Formats: sequence, structure tokens, C-alpha cells
Amino acid sequence: MASGVPVITSDCTSLPEVVGEAGVLLPADNAQRWTQAIIELIEDPKIYQQYVDKGLHRATQFGWTTSAKKTLSCFKAIAGLYA
Repeated sequence: MASGVPVITSDCTSLPEVVGEAGVLLPADNAQRWTQAIIELIEDPKIYQQYVDKGLHRATQFGWTTSAKKTLSCFKAIAGLYA
């Protein structure tokens, strides 16, 4: 997403949570649907650009600073339980 390309990924594990609505989520075992999604992005510049824009925006929600702040918040919450 941060590289400015549309994301097509599996709809299982934590990937839907990470991608949100900024990418195409598909069943991992449906090769035909994956093929269709790739072709659609290649053939439709408008849809391609929509996913680029959504992905770039979504990627701003992740980063080292954000991750560090969330981790510190968890540590403080846990420390508060044992204080």
C-alpha cells in the first residue's frame, strides 16, 4: 500500500484488519477470482487509481511511531494492573 500499488490479498488471518477497505480481499483458494481481480485492476485505470489512493491513505495509519505509541500504551496498561 505504501508503495503506491493496489493490494490484492487473502481474506484470512489478520490481513483484512490491516488492509481494511484499501485493498481487494479474496479467498485464498479461489484462483479464478484472483485472476479476475488482477485483470480488472489492469484493465480499469479508475479502479486501479482508487485502490492506489485508498492504500496510500491507509498506509499512513501504520509506522514505527504509531506502533511504538501503541506498544507503550499496552505496557502502561499492563503495568497498571500490577502496581
